[in-house]
Amino acid sequence: MGDNKNNETNNTSVCSVCGATIREGIKFCTSCGTPVDQATKEVKEEATTEKATEVVAETVEEKATEVVAETVEEKTTEVVEDVKAEAEENAAESAEAVQETVNEAVNETPAQTVTPTPVQPTNSTPAGTPGGAGTNEIVEKIKGLGTTKIAAIAGGILVVVMIAVMLISGHKETINLEDYIKIDVDGYNGSGTAEVEWKESLDKAIVKALGYDEEDVKDLSDSESMEIYSEYKDVMDAIEFKVDKEENLSNGDKITVKITYDNKEAKEHGIKFTGEKYVMTVKGLEELRGVDPFDGLEVTYSGKSPNASVRFEYKGEEDFINGYYFKADKEDGLRAGDKITVTCEVPDYAIEDKGVEITSTTKEYTVENVEAYLEKLADVESKVLTELKTETEDVVNAYFTKEKDSLKKDELKYEGLYVLTKKDEDTWYGYNTVYVIYSANVSCKEKKGDKKFKTTKVYFPVKFTEVIEGTDGKVTWKRYDYDDIQGKSGLEYGWYSQVEGYADGKDMYDELIGASKADYNYEISPALQSFGN
Repeated sequence: MGDNKNNETNNTSVCSVCGATIREGIKFCTSCGTPVDQATKEVKEEATTEKATEVVAETVEEKATEVVAETVEEKTTEVVEDVKAEAEENAAESAEAVQETVNEAVNETPAQTVTPTPVQPTNSTPAGTPGGAGTNEIVEKIKGLGTTKIAAIAGGILVVVMIAVMLISGHKETINLEDYIKIDVDGYNGSGTAEVEWKESLDKAIVKALGYDEEDVKDLSDSESMEIYSEYKDVMDAIEFKVDKEENLSNGDKITVKITYDNKEAKEHGIKFTGEKYVMTVKGLEELRGVDPFDGLEVTYSGKSPNASVRFEYKGEEDFINGYYFKADKEDGLRAGDKITVTCEVPDYAIEDKGVEITSTTKEYTVENVEAYLEKLADVESKVLTELKTETEDVVNAYFTKEKDSLKKDELKYEGLYVLTKKDEDTWYGYNTVYVIYSANVSCKEKKGDKKFKTTKVYFPVKFTEVIEGTDGKVTWKRYDYDDIQGKSGLEYGWYSQVEGYADGKDMYDELIGASKADYNYEISPALQSFGN
């Protein structure tokens, strides 16, 4: 009995119209009369499952395409390469999980109970006609799968769609900051400068990575864009760079820009930064034109040596140079023949953008072409002695001409010089004094009632001051009337008169040299040194 029951069960089918059980060998359904070979339960289930899968797949595919396409259309192309490895790994795990979910749902689906359906009218719409029996059959077959199985299949597909969306939405937009460094080099070879900044395109890249349409963000400071600007600023605050060299650049130098960033902050905005450094070789800087500032410098002197002063006047072709840039190591208290070192300090702002470099900053000059006090006995002897002797002779002869009735002398004899120069060189007048000294034997003419003296040798020093050699080589001097013949000899004649000059050479030395030693340097001709030196 048990075996027959099993055989009966295994050899039966279900009517595709009314759902009644049909035993093996029966040609027509005993319930509705439909031919048995029109459909069997096994064929029905296979067709239903296949059709249901097709309908569900088409429906879900269409819906998924509609939902996902709008979200990932642009993203897909950009992120495929970046997420390929991650997607493959996650997809494999997700597919396995989906499969397990579907299998579990199918296994847990309870057996379906088939309820007999009343016989359908024979004039129903032919199968396959839209809205007809064919469609109804498909719908009924899908319904026949049961809500649990349909939900499991749809749920599995939805999981796949969600995973795809998550992979795409969770992807971080990568920005290589090395592509956005901008370096502008300007200036001249050896003094070039570099300006480093982010390219303007970085703004667009960040705005786009934040998920905004760059065309809609014309001005990040616009009030309508403040929310975008806030996000943009957070991202920009996460990046910075440092430059190793920005000044005094030459062609061939390398500028290295080190890039740093905070990817933890960037990640919160769906962005990932890459790049470590950007290196650029400097080229295209123009060569500097060499300028010697001393070309065209006119050096002149004022005052008199040894208290002359130097002056500078630039008369060259370079309009950025003027005399104020020149300084000497000693500018006052100069003596003819001194060496001075002149320094030129052209400020940076004066040559900025001029394309020049200063080739010389110091130069030595000899003080010349300046009026000079004669300070040495040898200079007086070589340059002006003849003129001074002539004038001294004239002064002495004029004196004796005036006193011809009382005095007489023999021939004048040149004895030598006293040359005095002030120890304090910081003086503008009376720096030097020259005494030209002659001698003669003087006697008194006999005259009743006059005092008389014996013939005596008298020294006649005549004083000259401001003995100066001009820039043309000529020597000038000054002599005042009261400086004619210096001293009183003590030789009396006539009524209370004395012969001018010195009868004693030591007295002459004491008064003219000894009294001035504290303030003057001096030189004495050899012939006069016996009186004092």
